[in-house]
Amino acid sequence: MDTALIRKNQAARDIGARDLNLCEVWNRGDFLHICFSSVGCRFRETGYCTMCDYGGGRAITAEEAVSQLKKALEETAGPVREILLGTCGSILDEREMAPPVLDAVLEMVRSSGVPTVILETHYTTVTPQVLKHLQVALPDQEVVLELGFESADSWVLEHSLCKYMDLDALAETVSLIRSFGMAAVLNVFLGAPFLTPERQIQDALDSIAWAIAHGASRAVIFPANIKPNTLLGQLYQENSYRRISHWMLIELLSHLDDGLLGRVELAWYGDRQEAGRAREAIPPESCPACHRKLMDFYEAFIADFDPRRRQELLTDLCGGPVCSCRGAFLRELDEERRDGGR
Repeated sequence: MDTALIRKNQAARDIGARDLNLCEVWNRGDFLHICFSSVGCRFRETGYCTMCDYGGGRAITAEEAVSQLKKALEETAGPVREILLGTCGSILDEREMAPPVLDAVLEMVRSSGVPTVILETHYTTVTPQVLKHLQVALPDQEVVLELGFESADSWVLEHSLCKYMDLDALAETVSLIRSFGMAAVLNVFLGAPFLTPERQIQDALDSIAWAIAHGASRAVIFPANIKPNTLLGQLYQENSYRRISHWMLIELLSHLDDGLLGRVELAWYGDRQEAGRAREAIPPESCPACHRKLMDFYEAFIADFDPRRRQELLTDLCGGPVCSCRGAFLRELDEERRDGGR
């Protein structure tokens, strides 16, 4: 790994325990996301991930976890089709969530009858024993493992994102998950630091293609949110990193063929900030003239996986008048392409 980047990341990050809520709940339609308090991601403490910090506090107890989960399910309007379970890092890391606590959570989810259960974790926590345990715990539900991935470029992983990742091992883990009749979803980052806008887009395009080619059922695109207590946040404060444009995400989606367009999801595109949540994180930027149109587009896009419908939405969005922020982004992209990406 890039030891110099690790040191910079460590210097930019305070890994002291915080007073976290027992769980954070995010609901969108029939999708429910529960993030339980934990001691934090083990990779956070060792200086990995320039863009990431979900904090760390104390591990939640089984009684607390079940109570919080029950409350979230009861307060969600309408039936829940998918539930995403996570911690401050990896829910299958026993350091973050002890096995008895996880078992209590899984039993609660099993009895709830939610059709699809997604567990967010690092690929190194996934073993045959863990997958067998999940099979037994959730016999009648679709089980999905959502894994951090970010990029298929080893240089970007090491020298930009500082992400602990062995791509061959990740591919083997995806294959293992599928052998148990479960699905794997891989998260892709858009806006990696130290790259030009064109390279940021191309890196995400290549990574989405890699994810699907290596057995992922879907890829989730995470456009850069600039968070405090991260090296990315420090670079932004020092004017060494530019906040990405919403139109970069649209440009990325516009370059996906139908086979890939129907297999991507979007996360953290500004929806939480629109709802008054995650105010400390800076999402992609847009101007007042296009902001509402973009938010409406995202809502319609994530609600329908039909690539033809998604193409129509993109055509409608991009076919209107060019606002100032979109015009500036497209001019910058054209200039970079003319200069050969320098």
